[in-house]
Amino acid sequence: MSEPTILFGVGATKAGTTWLHSALKAHPACAFRDIKEAHYWDTVNVGDRLEYLTAREDALHRLRVQRHQAEADRKGWKAANLDRQIAAVSDQIDMLCADRRGNQAYLEWLQKDRADQAVVADFSPSYALLNKPALERMTRLTPHTKVIYLMRDPLSRLWSHVRMVASRNGAGAEKLPAAANRLLRRVIDRKSHQNIVNRGDYKGTVEKLVDVVPENRLLMMFSEETLTSAGFSAVCRFLGIKEQAADTETPVHSGAKAVMEPTLRADAMAFLKDQYDWARDTFGPLPQAWQNNLERVSA
Repeated sequence: MSEPTILFGVGATKAGTTWLHSALKAHPACAFRDIKEAHYWDTVNVGDRLEYLTAREDALHRLRVQRHQAEADRKGWKAANLDRQIAAVSDQIDMLCADRRGNQAYLEWLQKDRADQAVVADFSPSYALLNKPALERMTRLTPHTKVIYLMRDPLSRLWSHVRMVASRNGAGAEKLPAAANRLLRRVIDRKSHQNIVNRGDYKGTVEKLVDVVPENRLLMMFSEETLTSAGFSAVCRFLGIKEQAADTETPVHSGAKAVMEPTLRADAMAFLKDQYDWARDTFGPLPQAWQNNLERVSA
């Protein structure tokens, strides 16, 4: 059996990586694990690894509690689904704890569900934050490694990321709009959550990727174009697999809804101006969604 292509989806956060992972997972030429984000390459440092493993152990505990409740409620279908989730998280934890010399445990984890499929994958958007030496080690894992980086309209991506963080911080549906707008103001003023800004630094990430990934193994796309039939076909061609239709209508993990305050929009666009300018200068005409936001502010 020939070696598979190892596909890394390195971001950007809230730019469509979950949709793309789901669409490719449904392709017969792909053998993807149920866990989208392995977090192998951003947990090389022992401290980072222990912090992430603690979070995964907490998640495993919650799943086991839910599993016992499902059994008590005689919901067999739910218990079976939770059994699969528990097995997947346990398997990931074992992989992350294994000896990393030669990356053998990681390679075996990636290919565990593979028969003869051509592509396996690790879609961890946090890899976009790795420095160049780390990215180089990752992308040279095998001669068959490829990388995809998605770029969504900067304002839409930022607002989606802010809403996600506000929601995870405990803001319910009623309090989410106010909490998200407060957080956005703090991000724009650079008073907190620099990580949110870094996750949307297309220029910085692309410059690193171009330096370390061979041109024929790197695909950079606008999310708005990827989530179309033509865009998904381009991804399939990049991977060397048969082009097939994907569900471009059903959203995947769409974030909680909240309206951005009008007074914040212009400030956010000014904050993001360098990203818009760089994308236009680097890739040419911007997708319509990007242009719409630019026109809305200049009107």
